[in-house]
Amino acid sequence: MNSYRSEIKKALDADEYCKPGILFTQRIVETDHGVLSHDNDREMIVVVVSNPSPGYWFIYGHVLKAQETDGTSVWVALLVPSERKIDAFDVNTLFKRFHYEFVIALKYHPLFSQEREDVFAIRKSYEEACEALAEMIRRFDPFLREPPPDRFPYQKVPDPPGKIDLRMIDVYGLSDYKDENGELPERP
Repeated sequence: MNSYRSEIKKALDADEYCKPGILFTQRIVETDHGVLSHDNDREMIVVVVSNPSPGYWFIYGHVLKAQETDGTSVWVALLVPSERKIDAFDVNTLFKRFHYEFVIALKYHPLFSQEREDVFAIRKSYEEACEALAEMIRRFDPFLREPPPDRFPYQKVPDPPGKIDLRMIDVYGLSDYKDENGELPERP
């Protein structure tokens, strides 16, 4: 290796701000006590698309326990896009940031689906929800999930076939957490 390359690598390794966090190095992160999971149960975050092209988003996979309107609990697996790169150096901060970006800052949007479980699935167990997420990832095609970016302002690019799946709103909500000055709380 050239000496200048090794010097650059040493500098990158020595600076904590230049290192990727655990999600973008491991791609799958789990916790036994999730911030978004009902009763702080198990939770998993997966990075599905980590190098979005211009006009596209980061896409995450998420498995968590949710509470139904009748009070029962179910496990949910979903794909969720965001313009935000969400990462951290420890598990606890990663899950807090995920909660912040999706529940507090509302930095997510729905995806298109052609079949009912392309982007959202409900299961009876954590393991079954993880299997459903794996199937979503196997079938994942960004051209079927997201509208392509507009290349020219005067040309309308058609949306993918299917319909937009809005069920993620049941998980992340649409609450307004801004203060009286229109500011969000500080990001973890």
